[in-house]
Amino acid sequence: MQDKILFTNFYKRNWGKVYAKLRSAGLSNEDAEDVAQRIFEKLWTNYSEDYLKNEGYFFKYLVPHQLINFIVEEKRYRKRKEKFLNKLNVGEDSELEDMIEFIKQHLDNQEEVEFFNKLL
Repeated sequence: MQDKILFTNFYKRNWGKVYAKLRSAGLSNEDAEDVAQRIFEKLWTNYSEDYLKNEGYFFKYLVPHQLINFIVEEKRYRKRKEKFLNKLNVGEDSELEDMIEFIKQHLDNQEEVEFFNKLL
């Protein structure tokens, strides 16, 4: 995207519409803001100025596509979370220990490691 003024005007005209559409689809305030931000970021980084001149395409394809992506991501997250919690409850020790080690390896600093150990 090259034309910052065109993009800024498009953003100002359509942010509220996008947010309202996402809220009407059942997203929380926070999720609607997050998805709207993703939509405009994607528009800025991946699309030509022609898309800014065709708001019909924007609302018919780009907004619903990003909404669907968000819902799919949420479902995947919930499934992973449910699977993890089920393993905690079932007591599959070896798999649980593997998960704990995996989490510890991906913590950023000693403070996070100590916090995680307190949770255990």
